[in-house]
Amino acid sequence: MIPLFQSRILCSSHYAQSREVVDWSYRQTSHVCSRTIVIDDAGIDLDLVHSSLNRAITMIGTNLAIFTFALVFLYPRYASNQLNGVLFQATLTSSLLAIFLFGFSGLFYFEAVSMLKLTVARKKILVRRGDSLFVLSLFFATANPALILFTLGITAVAIIATILWTTYAGFVIRQGRQLRRSLAD
Repeated sequence: MIPLFQSRILCSSHYAQSREVVDWSYRQTSHVCSRTIVIDDAGIDLDLVHSSLNRAITMIGTNLAIFTFALVFLYPRYASNQLNGVLFQATLTSSLLAIFLFGFSGLFYFEAVSMLKLTVARKKILVRRGDSLFVLSLFFATANPALILFTLGITAVAIIATILWTTYAGFVIRQGRQLRRSLAD
């Protein structure tokens, strides 16, 4: 029988007034570390909120690249009236909305993980708002390919992108409804 040494280390999380328990298991030949989920007093998974904050920041960068692409490569054609101006402006607007909504969702996540003296109700509201804005941002961000393709006049591919976006939106709405029902039960 392999001797097994277990110790529990109680660590304070620097994100909020939460505790994190780490199980360290040592075996004769290998080292196994399993880390439990960080849950604060409000019942919120702080690691998940922190990773959502990182995702929001990453998505801001991605959408800034798309916005820059649209300006650098499409604006000269827009200025010379080679593109549909309404579609070009809709593309830029969609990209801007995605950028700023990801930014707002990131602010809500940041406040939820960094403010030490928030009430349980306030933390839950912040995470819910961050999640809602993140999903709304995804709708705008995923609409950009179809808008860019329509703007460039590549209609057949743009229609496929629109069908895919509509299917995606339907799945997200259906999943949101299922989540609300499961939380209500």
